[in-house]
Amino acid sequence: PYMDLKIELTAGLLFATQKYHATYYDVAPVYATATRPEYQSGAGLHSVSTAIKMRYRYSETTTVFTALRSRNLAPGPVSNSPLVKDSHYLSVMAGVAWSLYQSDSISQISEDD
Repeated sequence: PYMDLKIELTAGLLFATQKYHATYYDVAPVYATATRPEYQSGAGLHSVSTAIKMRYRYSETTTVFTALRSRNLAPGPVSNSPLVKDSHYLSVMAGVAWSLYQSDSISQISEDD
């Protein structure tokens, strides 16, 4: 096998405008009910995320990859929206990438670039 393994750990903060938050999390008075109260969000922090990603290049043409991502809405203003049922979630991704074509010549990048 090609033996090319890469592991990446990431963390991030996602910020959004009031207009973005309103699109997905606001409840206008006309749509408010006894179980879904009126809600107006503000701008600012949307969520905090962390992820671990792994990529294993098995051969010149085949790569296997996977990722585990966690996103937490609790620190941001949208977590108080009645439309948010769970402020934390996990997502998992896995796949195989296969290159159908590869050029015979490989680009050389000089140290000056």
